[in-house]
Amino acid sequence: MSHMLTTRDDAVRIDVDHIDERLDAELDALYPACLRDAAVDGTIFLPKLGNIPLPRYRRTANKETFIYIEDPERRWLAGTTSFNRVVGLDRRLDQHVRLPHSRYREAYQRMGLAKRIYLEALDAGLCLLSSARQSPGALQLWRSLGQHYPLHHVQLQGKRLMDLGRSIERRQFEDLHTRMLLCGAGWSVERLLSLTSHAPARRREGSERQFAAGLGLKQQRFDMQSCRRATGIHPRHGRAHTMAEQMTAHRR
Repeated sequence: MSHMLTTRDDAVRIDVDHIDERLDAELDALYPACLRDAAVDGTIFLPKLGNIPLPRYRRTANKETFIYIEDPERRWLAGTTSFNRVVGLDRRLDQHVRLPHSRYREAYQRMGLAKRIYLEALDAGLCLLSSARQSPGALQLWRSLGQHYPLHHVQLQGKRLMDLGRSIERRQFEDLHTRMLLCGAGWSVERLLSLTSHAPARRREGSERQFAAGLGLKQQRFDMQSCRRATGIHPRHGRAHTMAEQMTAHRR
């Protein structure tokens, strides 16, 4: 089922322009810390790269999740995706909504890496809010994800979100308070935004926790010794931890 949304006159608010050299330098600087601080989380295979196994790492901090994809043959990060908290958002929405951000080297773009990771989050029941500004690739990605999950325009007003519908005027779309919202599995925009209505909020399982467990279950189990031989991961990185284990440790 398609959940595509539109803006009248097909307006596009885009002014993000990543400089490849700067992005590569940022990922190079991040690489040592990733190997030191993040836990191995499985592997990803990309047919366009000859199905070379790309190790995947995960780190959590302050209820935010950071995922890193390594290319061990080139000894660098292919890119990273983070799921950040929305600053100032009502606490009842905060446990269910995250602001995703992806940075991938040019050679790994348009291969479906970010889409795969975003879909895992949505499958686990996490709702995703777009940034105020988007690159052309990000806008295309969100519209593609809208074929799988409900996609709405919303306005960020203080600590709350207001639904603007699926089709809005160009003037409204260009307002930096206007965002796109993808509702994860089990959510509709009405159900999500009702959490901040005047009625007492019901106690619900946190989507963040579901995301943690869901991502862990989706990863294929693999023998760590074989993984180290195949990818060159040093034994000091330790065993693979599921997201659920990391989140449990974080909450203690």
